[in-house]
Parts: sequence; C-alpha cells; structure tokens
Amino acid sequence: MMLNIFTASLILLAFVLSILFFIVWNDRKERRMLQAKNQHLEAGGILETVSIADILKLEISERIQLVEDIWDSISAVPDAVILSDAQREELDRRLENYQENPSSGSPWDEVKNRILNQK
Repeated sequence: MMLNIFTASLILLAFVLSILFFIVWNDRKERRMLQAKNQHLEAGGILETVSIADILKLEISERIQLVEDIWDSISAVPDAVILSDAQREELDRRLENYQENPSSGSPWDEVKNRILNQK
C-alpha cells in the first residue's frame, strides 16, 4: 500500500510540475511578445534603436532568437498584417489549387534535396 501512495504522489508531482512548466513557458512567451511589441511602439521602430550592422555582430544563435522573437510579435497580432488584393488573390488561388489536387506538390524532403543539389 505504501508503494502505491508513493507512486501516486510521484505521478501527481510530475503532473503539477508539468502544469507549472506550461504556465511559466506560456507566460514567458507572451511577455516576450508584449515586450517586442512595446519596444517597437515606444522606440518608433526597431531600426531607430538597432542597426543592421549591430544585428550582424550577434552570434548566429542570437540572430535566430531575434527572428523567433520578431515572428512571435507578428503572429501575436495577425490582424495587423495587411494583404494587398493581389496577395489575397494569389493565396486564394494557391489554396484552391491545393484543394483540387493535394498530391500535386512535393514532399519537403524532395524540395530540400533539389535545393541542396543545385550547386
């Protein structure tokens, strides 16, 4: 009986820890998105505070993180992305083409190999 209580306690602890991790991770992600949005609004645009030369001085991992942060800030406000009529028509055309013939595309592995083998 003692082993079952111990096992149940461990399972409960693992469950609680996973919930806490999820909450903290989501909170951190939301905070990063809000900070990026606020920084952009307060500074009047990122290019006024950071130059391309400054960005290129960053390590690759830092630039990747910057791109992820920028993407998160964009995806946080999808209504702010305004498409032209031509862009919307092209997206509609591509979606319709895919729906009519979903097997007409190429799998990612094939596309990747074609790109890599162009050299």
